[in-house]
Amino acid sequence: MRTCIVSFFLFIVNFPGACHAQNVEVTSFQHAVRWVSESNFPNYLQEKDAQDSVLSTVEQCLRQQYHAEIIHLPATIDYRYISSFGKANLKKPRQDGSSDFKVGVFSFLTRATVGYAVLWKMEVVVQQKGQTVFEHKTEHELEYFSPTGYMSSNPWMKKEDFTKLFSDLLRELLQTSDTLAKKIIIGSAEEKEVEVKKLLPNPEQYLMKMSGGFFQGQNFIVSLQQESEKSDTVMYRDGWEQSNTKIGFSEVTARLLHQVTGLNIVYDLKSKEIRFGRLEFPGGRKLKLRMEWMETTEKTTDGQVWRVSQRSPLIVEVYSDKELLAFYTYATKPPDSSFSFRKSLSGLTVHQLEGFHNGIPVSVVYDPGNELVFLNYDHQLKLVMVLQNINPASRSFNGYTLSKNKTTMGGISNGFGKPKLKGTAEWYHLFYDASLTREQAAKLLEPLLMLFFGIGNSND
Repeated sequence: MRTCIVSFFLFIVNFPGACHAQNVEVTSFQHAVRWVSESNFPNYLQEKDAQDSVLSTVEQCLRQQYHAEIIHLPATIDYRYISSFGKANLKKPRQDGSSDFKVGVFSFLTRATVGYAVLWKMEVVVQQKGQTVFEHKTEHELEYFSPTGYMSSNPWMKKEDFTKLFSDLLRELLQTSDTLAKKIIIGSAEEKEVEVKKLLPNPEQYLMKMSGGFFQGQNFIVSLQQESEKSDTVMYRDGWEQSNTKIGFSEVTARLLHQVTGLNIVYDLKSKEIRFGRLEFPGGRKLKLRMEWMETTEKTTDGQVWRVSQRSPLIVEVYSDKELLAFYTYATKPPDSSFSFRKSLSGLTVHQLEGFHNGIPVSVVYDPGNELVFLNYDHQLKLVMVLQNINPASRSFNGYTLSKNKTTMGGISNGFGKPKLKGTAEWYHLFYDASLTREQAAKLLEPLLMLFFGIGNSND
């Protein structure tokens, strides 16, 4: 139990029942999280500095309201994560017969009962001699500035933003500040821009518009535009796929055992997978894409498929007619500590494409933990893409679309046929090294789109 001694000269209190200096004890302080991903809302309270900051805010509010001689705070904030059905409730303040004020604080971060809206509810109860002398409840919706936040593993807030918002909500709850807006917007495109400019000082900024299933290996269209200049448009058309399966010893043995014993036997089926696609540019230029990988399918003798996994990195080749222009490998892996941008990585598994484009080494890394894509060209960082959809008319990302009232989320089918860039196309910011010409910037679209080709055709 932490104790803070507060000296005072004049006692003024806003709550009934107090006429002289009192002690205040916070007997319970809970923070519960329900039905939202901990990747979106990490438990920052497990870090001492974050927890101390929140407890300090409670201490300041109680000091302001009670002018108490002594304020007792809990050693820790009780944290609970609820993944299934269930509801956390406020623990009533514990009584011991004294005339001290007993305080219970409850914080509840949850997805709405219906839909995907995120709510942050708070409740406080103050009792004296077993009687409630003050109670207050608040509720706010947290809205991420981009629909991407509802469909990705990107944390909505950094630790310092979380503790600041937590403290602001506590001040409102304990009535030491003004009432906050019912809907609180989390994050902004400007915040991401500041983050990118730490890596690329004074970059050139482009707007990339995309429509279609670029993360699903389906047809998509992309345009790159800077201010009022004419846009460069690229169309990806999904091609056919080919599978060469070999019947191995494992399958033959499994079927023999099944015939002898009657038992359902698990076996592995190995195959070589090939996928084709095509990029079409203005003026009739076309690039052929070919991807190849080895795959293992875990099956049972009754025909069920248990698991499909890749046994090798995906090999991506780019051809102009029959001339090989670029080749890459694509894989998901832990982030490389040698990256120049390693301090900007979330620490989660990344999608990485690396190889050679016209003989120049290229590496493209997508970090789902912060929705940033980094492109190194000739070992220099030349491009950063922010995968946060900023089109106010669009509520889609990664093959899903969120309804306007956030009650439903469904798949989108505009990856079939011929996608269009009008209306609800997704908009993303691209930041290029300022030394690149417009033509060089447009060329870097090719390896960037190869990354999406890899992600869209990966089973991992």
